Order: sequence, then C-alpha cells, then structure tokens
Amino acid sequence: MELAGGVVCENNGYAFSTRQQDHQRICDIAERAAAYGMPGQVADGNDIDAVRAAVRPAIARARAGKGPTLLDLKTHRWYGQYDADDSLAYRTQAEIESYKAHCPIETLRVRLARRAELSAEAFVSLGREIEGIIARAVEWALASPVSSASEGDAHVYAASDVR
Repeated sequence: MELAGGVVCENNGYAFSTRQQDHQRICDIAERAAAYGMPGQVADGNDIDAVRAAVRPAIARARAGKGPTLLDLKTHRWYGQYDADDSLAYRTQAEIESYKAHCPIETLRVRLARRAELSAEAFVSLGREIEGIIARAVEWALASPVSSASEGDAHVYAASDVR
C-alpha cells in the first residue's frame, strides 16, 4: 500500500541540543526518503516562496496517487527547545543573531515591498489583524472545556484495513 500524504521535516539542524552533523552522517534529512521509496527534496524553510515551490509539486504528486514526498525544510530555532532550555549552553549568541538576520517574516516583507505588492502600512495592518486572530483563538482555547483522558488518542491513528 502506498501512502497518499507527505512528510514535512521542519529541520532546525538540532535534535534538542545536539547538532545534526554530530549524530547523522547525512547533511539532508531528504536523503532518507529513498529508503522509503519516495522522493525527497530540500528547501529553504525560511523562504515562503521556496516552501511554496517545494510543496505544490508534492501536493500534486500525492493527489495524483503517486505517493508521498519528504520535504526537508531548513529553518532556525531562535529560542530553546522548551521554556527552561538555555540554548546558549550549546549555541553562541552570534549564531542565534545570524538566524534572526534571516527572519522569514522580515524577508517576506522586504520582498513584497520591493515587488510593490504590499505597502509598509498594509503589512503593519496585516500583522495587527493576524495578532487579533491569534488572540481570539487563544481566548477560545482557554475557555474551552478540558478534554477527557479517553479522548487522548482520538484522531491520532487512521483507520486501516492493512493486515
């Protein structure tokens, strides 16, 4: 049976606090795809145009019934893995600042302005609108009832007739 979906690896180059090159011989997670009989592709996960260019053919391939694609989207994690993680124990401040210099939102803002597709004012307005949507979603989530323990694994596994 061939899978219909795909796999996206949001690859920040670390497994918790260990650099990828310190625990894997491969440079790109996409190389693993061949072992599963699917194509793999690397893209700049901090560039929305590059992500779109990688995702569209993968979606078309899956929808055509040709199986999944493994997308290795290279990105950066500015903060620790979790709240108490002091990422400066395994990264330098200079490394983190270099990531921030390639902020995907700022890169997109500059690109849209350069192409005259979105003014600075419209970008700020869009940011405010998005922040409002997020705030309302957080309010809704916090006001929602807590799920029962029996619902913990609901919608985790797909029904399968594979035996």
